[in-house]
Amino acid sequence: MQPQCIYCRTTTGSFKKGEHVIPQAFGKFGPETWVLHDIVCDDCNSHFDKAFEVYFNRSSLEAIERFNWDLKSRKEANHIHRTRVSVISVSAPSQGIKFSPVSHELLPQAGFQIAGQSGREFFTVEELESMKDFDKSKYDLKSVSGILLMTKDENSYNRLVGALARIGITFTQRSEAPPLGAHRVELEYVVKIDQINMRAV
Repeated sequence: MQPQCIYCRTTTGSFKKGEHVIPQAFGKFGPETWVLHDIVCDDCNSHFDKAFEVYFNRSSLEAIERFNWDLKSRKEANHIHRTRVSVISVSAPSQGIKFSPVSHELLPQAGFQIAGQSGREFFTVEELESMKDFDKSKYDLKSVSGILLMTKDENSYNRLVGALARIGITFTQRSEAPPLGAHRVELEYVVKIDQINMRAV
């Protein structure tokens, strides 16, 4: 009997690949691995992998779990889409500061003093570089401590200064911020769940 794809209904396409019910990115289970044969054509199999699974594998809480279960090397943590998965401190005095989703290292970022408030809003260098509009009226940019850059090296510092210039902010270093001091940091994970991730599920 000629196979027929359950998605596009083709009977003339190639059916050489198996369709993993649970994406291989989340583990292989030996002979118990659920694989469908001859009911998903290779074109549909490839489409779902590229259009949905790759985002789910790299921009979901489940993607973080791949590292916790050693399904992915921690050296590959930069594969996580940091524009879709954020890790933010909810503890004072580091509230709002952003960290890497897997290693929890401090990310290069700029913190803007919110006008009329004591708190700051932080943006990573990637967020600043991809920003199209920036509402300067929300922040007290003229204050001596109006902008706080958090960097680990000169390269990330220069990259942040360049990203600020791109959105119309000239940064001049006036002083170095005092250290925050040792304190327990509670982290909150923020994950963008959109149509791509929902369809992957």
